[in-house]
Amino acid sequence: IAFLRAMAFVHLVAFIVAFRQNKALIGDQGITPARHILDQAEARGLERRRRRLDWRAQQREIHKAQRRKRKQTSSSSSAAAKVAVKSPPRRETRVREPLTIDNAIWTLIGRSALFRLVMKQMDKVPLLVKLREVLWDRSDRSNRPLPTLLWLASSRRQLNPWLDGVALAGCALALTILVAGAANVP
Repeated sequence: IAFLRAMAFVHLVAFIVAFRQNKALIGDQGITPARHILDQAEARGLERRRRRLDWRAQQREIHKAQRRKRKQTSSSSSAAAKVAVKSPPRRETRVREPLTIDNAIWTLIGRSALFRLVMKQMDKVPLLVKLREVLWDRSDRSNRPLPTLLWLASSRRQLNPWLDGVALAGCALALTILVAGAANVP
C-alpha cells in the first residue's frame, strides 16, 4: 500500500505540473501548438488510408485478372493456347528501409498468417476500421502512431479546455488512489 501511495503521489505531482505547463507548451497559444501536430498527423493518416485503399483495389484487379486467365487457359483445350500464356510480370524492386528492431518485428508480424487473418476480418467491421484510422494511421513524422485523447476534441482550435480536463482527471484519479491507498477499494 505504501508503494501504491508513493506512485499516486508521483502521478499527482506530474498531473499538477501538466495542468500548469500544458497550455504554455502545446496549448492554443503555446510554443508548439498541438493542433498543428494533429493536423499534420491527420493528413498523413488520410494519405496512408488512400494508399491502402488504392493498393487493395489494385490487388483485387490483379486477382480478377489471374482468375480470368486461369478460366481461359482451363477452358481452352488446345496446346497452343496453353503455350501462349504469358509469364507473370516481374516484381518491382523496392528500396528497403534500414533494418531496425522495430522494422524487423513488424516484418515478422506482417508475414504471419494470423496477422493477415485478423487484419482481413478487421476490415469487415466499420467500427474497427474507424478505430484503426484514428489511432494507428495517424502518425508523427517518424511514422510512429500518435494515440492521444486530443483526437476526441470537437474543435482543434480550442484545445486548452481539453488539456485542462485531462490533467484534472489525472489529478482526481491520483488523489483518489493516494487517499484510499488502493486501486480497488471494496
